[in-house]
Amino acid sequence: MKNTPVARSPEWSPKLKALSQAIAVATAGLQGAAWASCPGSQTSATTTPCVLATGEAVTITSDGSIIVAADSAITLTGTGTKTVDNSGTLSGNPYGIGTFPGSSGHADITNNTGAAISGLSIGIFVGSGYTSTIGNAGTISAAQTRTSAAVFGVVLADGGESAVSNTGSISAAAEGSEGSAFAAGIAVGGLTAGGSIDNSGTVSGTAISNTGGSATAAGIIVFGDIGEGSIDNGGTIEASADAAGGGANAGGIV
Repeated sequence: MKNTPVARSPEWSPKLKALSQAIAVATAGLQGAAWASCPGSQTSATTTPCVLATGEAVTITSDGSIIVAADSAITLTGTGTKTVDNSGTLSGNPYGIGTFPGSSGHADITNNTGAAISGLSIGIFVGSGYTSTIGNAGTISAAQTRTSAAVFGVVLADGGESAVSNTGSISAAAEGSEGSAFAAGIAVGGLTAGGSIDNSGTVSGTAISNTGGSATAAGIIVFGDIGEGSIDNGGTIEASADAAGGGANAGGIV
């Protein structure tokens, strides 16, 4: 079944602006500390983040993991194509996998069955200047509780000709303990000819605000135009928002 974003009521306009600002805040935290070049193959557990540069590729086996408390697990930099094939666990803060500001090219990311990619703010972040091919049969997630929380499973800042294929789970859960909460399973800047999101798994966003802040959630949110791109859903796309003080908005595809 082919889906396009729902018609947006006027109340969504400030929410979209707020979500855009939330992405900017969530993606401003690259640390860049203790970066080493990613190995060709990661076969064991490590807590050291790594960088993947122009034309490089890394394979994480089922026994491999990169779990980092204060940096992204893998950062993509340089130009050209960077390839990640994950059968293990990647976890970081703010991202599981993220692109470095000013870099460009193509991100080719595969998350296999049983594998997991997670971030405190964003599971996978692909910034401006990139196209991407993301195939997920495992789990991509982000979850955060803080004063005001902004959380996204996958962010494609440009979108364009990028393609996302999901047969697994992509989720985001944000809880604002004192302020607003924003969450989207997939956030994309727009899609042009050849750009697509194809879901036969589950994509979800959950936002909870415990005080007077707003709560905004989307399964998939598109900031620009779909144009000749497409969103096809044969699975589940869902969103849930709950605000203690009112002001909750949720949409499956927005």
